[in-house]
Parts: sequence; C-alpha cells; structure tokens
Amino acid sequence: MRDTRAERGTFLTIALPLYAWAAAMLAVSSVPGSRLPAVSLWQWDKLAHVFEYAVLALLLVRFVTIRWEAPPGRVWLIVLPIGTGYGALDELHQMLIPGRMCTWQDLVADSAGVVLGIAVMFLIRRWRGR
Repeated sequence: MRDTRAERGTFLTIALPLYAWAAAMLAVSSVPGSRLPAVSLWQWDKLAHVFEYAVLALLLVRFVTIRWEAPPGRVWLIVLPIGTGYGALDELHQMLIPGRMCTWQDLVADSAGVVLGIAVMFLIRRWRGR
C-alpha cells in the first residue's frame, strides 16, 4: 500500500517549489518589454539571469536526487541539459513577446547560472558530508 501522505509531503516540499519557480520565471519572461523597468547596466540583467537559473538548478538538483533517485555523481548530467534547455526555450519564447529579444548572451548567463547552482549544491552536500 502506498503512503499518500508521504508522497503529498514530498510533492509539496520537493516538486512544488521547482514547478512554482519555473512558472514564475516563465511569467516574468512573458511580460512585454515596454512594461519592464529600464536597466541601465548590462551586467545587472545578466546577473539576474545567473541568479534565477542558479535557483532553478538548486531546485532541480533536489528534485532529481530525491524524486528520480539519481546517483549523486550523475545528477549534474541530468540537471545541466534540463536547466540549459529550459533557458533556451525561455529565450525562444521571448521572441514571441513584444519588446523582448532572444539573445545568445542571455542563454550564456542562464547556463552559467545552472552551472553555479549545481556547484553550490555540490559544495553544500560536501560540507554536510553527503
């Protein structure tokens, strides 16, 4: 017999944060360019991309490790293409939004964020002794 309370708890603590973050990222990238605040420095935009994709990677690592029970040494092989692929799809999606652009620089920042998130999770786990 399956323990549905445990599954529901795992969904609420592991899957839901990932799905909510990915949905929030999609919602923000769906805002037309004319409604976004002007960013005067190029670097701030790229730092925002790195941050949002680092958080996505952290949540993906937790999800893949717990829900998919992926071996710890192989988690990055799963998270890197999923996170980078989501970034690529997000950039392509922005071509459909008025005033937004699809740029390779944003995709590089997205991918850097994914790598950063994976590295942070690796360091956290190493520090905890797992």
